[in-house]
Amino acid sequence: MAIPLSMKGITLESMALVAAGGAAVLLAYTCLHRQAAATPTTTLNLPTANLPQATPTLANSSFALITGVAPGTMGEGIAEALAALGCRIAAVEHPSRLGSCEESCARLRKVYGVEAVAFAADCTAQAEVDAVFEAAAAALGGEPNIVVSTIGGGGVGTDGTPRNGGHHPDGTPRTQLFHEESWETSMRILSTTQFSQHHCCRAAARHMIKGERGGSLLLIGSIMADFSHPTSATYSSSKCAVRKLGEVLARELAPRSIRVNVLQPGHIRTAAELASGMSDSSEGKRAQEARIPLRRMGTPADVGAAAAFLCSMQAAYITGSTLSVDGGWTVGMDLRSEGSPM
Repeated sequence: MAIPLSMKGITLESMALVAAGGAAVLLAYTCLHRQAAATPTTTLNLPTANLPQATPTLANSSFALITGVAPGTMGEGIAEALAALGCRIAAVEHPSRLGSCEESCARLRKVYGVEAVAFAADCTAQAEVDAVFEAAAAALGGEPNIVVSTIGGGGVGTDGTPRNGGHHPDGTPRTQLFHEESWETSMRILSTTQFSQHHCCRAAARHMIKGERGGSLLLIGSIMADFSHPTSATYSSSKCAVRKLGEVLARELAPRSIRVNVLQPGHIRTAAELASGMSDSSEGKRAQEARIPLRRMGTPADVGAAAAFLCSMQAAYITGSTLSVDGGWTVGMDLRSEGSPM
């Protein structure tokens, strides 16, 4: 038995409209399909030879000047990562640690077969920084296309106990609140953590511009720029200044094809950390690692790998950026008590 359309709530008029609309849609689709079939297709030819490679690569005959290179330091980790890519190394250390710097260079020459020369300079003095850039250029035959400034010091652990960074440049523990800190102490911290980077960047810009090769300038900051821990006012503010310096220089030097980035390490197991009691079995090490989402402290090699990438051709479109190498420490901080499961 036929059911009247009106029983389904559908009128003959509405059915006619639907039929007409469907015909219009079908006609439009057919026209578009025929037009597409008649249009020549365009093949996207990617320049595969220029695509990023899995292993970081450096520009030909790369020459890196790195400050703060001695056994067990972040500077040595960076020097080793670049040397492994065939980069020539000019390693700069304080005159009191030149012997240690020469040990690092000897190992780089032996293991990687690259030219590695040690130089002495107090990076808190602009004149000495300028002189060491001149000496390095003369010794290695040209201007550096990679400069890494790692000089720093003065931070604290999140529990307030002095560690590598928790000491003043003169080696004394830093436990004073800002209003208790003398102007002389503040200036010692700023000279080491901030002004040394200013001096290095100024000399680096001049020599890299002179070399006309472009390249990469990398500043080593600290995740303490993002924390507001008591007794860290001078140190943390200096690291904020380092980050902003990198951002401004990225704008200034981009027309010269010089990229500028900042790398912010977290808690890294340097030789100084080990000397301060952070052995594998220490309570301090276990307490620090409990605060880090990846549950381990970083190593100079971790910092070196990140630095090598930022200095490589694979990072050719990265400038003015800040990369944290902290095992997730910065994002892992929350309102729960430190050390609790995250």
